[in-house]
Amino acid sequence: MNNFLDLAWNSKYRKQTRSRFSRIAGRFVTLLFAAGLAAIPETAFCQHQKADPAGIIRLFSTDVANPEDSPSWTNPNIDGMRLRPVWSDVQSTQATLDWSSIDEIMELATEHGKFIGLSVTAGVTTPQWVYDAGATKYHLQDGSERSMPIPWDDKFLTQWSGFVRAMGQRYDGNPTLGYIVMSGFGQAIETRLAETDADVAALTARGGMPSWISAAQQLIRLYADAFPTTPFFITAANPFGLSNAEGLAALQQIIDWGVANYPGRFGIMNATLNANSNTLYYPNLAIYTYYRTQPTGFQTLCSAARDPRRLGGTLEQALMAGVQLGAKFVEVYQLDADDPANQEVLATQGAALEANASPAPSPSPTASPSTDLTITITDNETTAVAGARKNPYVIVVRNSGPSTIGGAVVRDLFPATFADVTFTATQNGGVSGYTASGAGDINDTLTMPIGSFVTYRARGTLRSSATGTISNTASVTPPDGVIDPNLGNNSASDTDTITRVGDLQARVTDGTANVVPGRQYTYRISVSNTGPSDVSGAVIRDSFPNVFTGVSFTATQTGGASGFTANGTGDINDTVTLPADSTIVYSATGTVSPSAEGTMSDTVTVSAPQGVTDPSLGNNSATDTDTIR
Repeated sequence: MNNFLDLAWNSKYRKQTRSRFSRIAGRFVTLLFAAGLAAIPETAFCQHQKADPAGIIRLFSTDVANPEDSPSWTNPNIDGMRLRPVWSDVQSTQATLDWSSIDEIMELATEHGKFIGLSVTAGVTTPQWVYDAGATKYHLQDGSERSMPIPWDDKFLTQWSGFVRAMGQRYDGNPTLGYIVMSGFGQAIETRLAETDADVAALTARGGMPSWISAAQQLIRLYADAFPTTPFFITAANPFGLSNAEGLAALQQIIDWGVANYPGRFGIMNATLNANSNTLYYPNLAIYTYYRTQPTGFQTLCSAARDPRRLGGTLEQALMAGVQLGAKFVEVYQLDADDPANQEVLATQGAALEANASPAPSPSPTASPSTDLTITITDNETTAVAGARKNPYVIVVRNSGPSTIGGAVVRDLFPATFADVTFTATQNGGVSGYTASGAGDINDTLTMPIGSFVTYRARGTLRSSATGTISNTASVTPPDGVIDPNLGNNSASDTDTITRVGDLQARVTDGTANVVPGRQYTYRISVSNTGPSDVSGAVIRDSFPNVFTGVSFTATQTGGASGFTANGTGDINDTVTLPADSTIVYSATGTVSPSAEGTMSDTVTVSAPQGVTDPSLGNNSATDTDTIR
């Protein structure tokens, strides 16, 4: 029996017939294994640790007709093939394991000097017999009508563990297997478990992130034990929603745990590589953080030939992004791999990917914590009135994760034109270190859990002399040793155009209602600005009546007014500066003409310059009328 097994397992290496005979043998051996009558010899293949996979890898189907006809086998720019069969196809019943479709591609890869990346998908493709054996069948609430096992369900883990061990026993010692991609974490290969709010809530109620983290660690240990010589990869995605900060924190905890426990073996990849990929997306940041010590790679988000808009650019741009993020391999779609127009790009970028894998990294990871701190500021207005109490500034500082950090410094050095500043602060999510109420500038050092935020509200008055614009900038700075992947959102500014509003008022009186020709009288003329803004360029005019002769005047001020004529004769015609709450008082003395008769009227006016709004024009002029006796 052992000779028969050796023949079946090693036919590919001895260049023997690989088609029908080996497929039948493969089915027979797995049936024997499922029945407990045979075991795969552990010494069938080499046991040394395999190198990190590197280069360009083509996604390859295990159910394609005539796989030997693919041009990729002879394409020197293609280094390997990635196979993605589903669990229900490989193990349709508990007692049946059919590896034949995988074996056939393995043999072709060996013949043509390619390596294989292999995953078998659990999740929504879990076979029915697993549920029949007692695993909980969770129905997704995303409208897809799909079902999946819950990753921390013991019955599921029992059945999946048996399958993974059988797969490892069969393929780990095969040198053609370059890497294995783990499954069981979520709906498919990726670690994404829930995408809708309804699924997040339902799965949280069933155990949530603590249970997922425990299950993920168990799955990683499972693959590490089943594939002791083969790099094994997690396909990173947020397990709980697309932008859930706690989900990203759980993912980071698992990745950091995998690196710490399996240095040099635990691989990190994701399936979203595009032309615009950067470290703002945590799964990309994880690859960049660990690529010098761990196996790393990507799968392109989609085919560049089929959907260039979704890819965000060209295949070359996407591959270059992968290289810059530290990938050692990139999995590409068939259309892109086989297109003659792409071969130069594949050759160039494939070499760059291989350069990321060489020299072989030393497994001594020391990752710096990373988190995305953000700050926003707004006063919900675009203009502000000089001298007025302005809308409060609302400043929000947030830790979007994936790390809890201490020592984040928040500063807002308010502009000098913003006076009498007071502020309050409230928090969500467990922030500490903020000033709950204060006066003047903000300068706090915060401890911020993942997903937490602080909201400051700063109130004050815009100085009456302010002109032009007022701009307020707030910033948050991570502590030393913490990587913030997006420094562009660590400061924010709010700018308003300053408008001026001044209520100018004029008054005049000579203290009498009757005047006598030939006698001397004095007009008391006052011009004031009740604000709220300072006014520069106000024009004061008083053209005295003809019967009021020999006029001379003096002027004084309160409140800082300037530009007026302190001593003069004749009419008043001054262009002045009137700060808010200032007044100019003129005393004009003259003689009523001896020939005067009827009435004598004097009118004073004050007008605002261009750019200043006077809210009450009705008090901008005043008249005193006397009867001449």
